[in-house]
Amino acid sequence: IQPHNRAVISWLEDLPSDASVLLVFDYQAGYASELTLVAQPVIASMIEKNVELTILSSSPSGGLLSGRLLRKTPGAIDRVVMDLGYFPVGAYGAFNLAHQAQEGPMLANLPEAVKTLPTGEPDGILILADGAAGARAWLEQFSILLPTTPMHLLLTAQAGPMSLPYWESGQLAGMIAGLSEAAGVEAVLSQNPVIPGPVSYTHLRAHETVLDL
Repeated sequence: IQPHNRAVISWLEDLPSDASVLLVFDYQAGYASELTLVAQPVIASMIEKNVELTILSSSPSGGLLSGRLLRKTPGAIDRVVMDLGYFPVGAYGAFNLAHQAQEGPMLANLPEAVKTLPTGEPDGILILADGAAGARAWLEQFSILLPTTPMHLLLTAQAGPMSLPYWESGQLAGMIAGLSEAAGVEAVLSQNPVIPGPVSYTHLRAHETVLDL
């Protein structure tokens, strides 16, 4: 168990009953198998405490991927109180910068966000990402909007090393990257591991295919 893994476990243990958590899905379908196994123990622990979940996606397939993951975690889909849908963080970030610099009258038919975050700060934010760039975009923006809300990353193994400096600098409350770290966390949280041992990517993808069929 790494220190940044232990921080996630401590946060889960201290999470109050009926807390609210925002789940951000920022990964592509090719990484769904890995991130499902990384996220399941964490989400299952929150469900045991009746945590209310709000979900948000920054990938076009995020709605499908979030539903797929939550359906595999018993009780999770019933705890979703709001789905904010798809939010193209890169495009909106660029648009907001251009909008702030714009002079003169507003142009017609400019894009605008249809949904906004619920009022009040959540008790935590979990960002599920397959790359450091996507995780960094959300982390940096949320740290400005919600500076006192603890933020945690659930990542693929390849995104872990580039995201670790955010933990070391204190901008990130905790993180879990890849199957090996997830297995250690799951072993602490549960006596019935979701990940029974070392698993190859070939085995993972075959297993997912059988489940989908």
